[in-house]
Amino acid sequence: HYYEKIDTDSTASTRQQAQEGNYWDSFLNLRFDYDTRNQRFQTSDGIRSRYFLDIPLDILTMDETINKIDEAIFLNKQVHHCLINAGKVVKIQNDEILKESVINSDIINADGMSIVWAVKFLGYKIKERVAGIDLMENLIRLAHKKKYCCFLQGEKEDFVKNVVSYYYVNYSEKI
Repeated sequence: HYYEKIDTDSTASTRQQAQEGNYWDSFLNLRFDYDTRNQRFQTSDGIRSRYFLDIPLDILTMDETINKIDEAIFLNKQVHHCLINAGKVVKIQNDEILKESVINSDIINADGMSIVWAVKFLGYKIKERVAGIDLMENLIRLAHKKKYCCFLQGEKEDFVKNVVSYYYVNYSEKI
């Protein structure tokens, strides 16, 4: 963990001034070394498998995540949010574009319980998992309550139409 405070003055650009504030950063550092070799030098039997991971992680609850996103909407700031689970952690190992996208996200939540358990195992305090589908439902509810407009995008048009139809029926045509 580390705590960072960013101060700006009147000579800073608008973008730099928007970054002013206090930040608490946590990193999920996992290192596994599975060694079944019969000896370390000139091995004749067994394998050695190493796994290293260094991903930033925000230790936020669902409510804290929603509040951060709501604040960004209010301040008209863009937010890049990412959820990580075991599948994404594995994929990051061989996908530099995905890894950069995750690392450069503004908010990174633990979506999978395996991530929550790993964080707890490493001695960090994490209150809960922030499931992607639950976060989306809560954000739609927030948008309805505060009269925000939503833009829904997906890979298949039929799927997006069904999602929009569901939210239209359950909230309003403004969604």
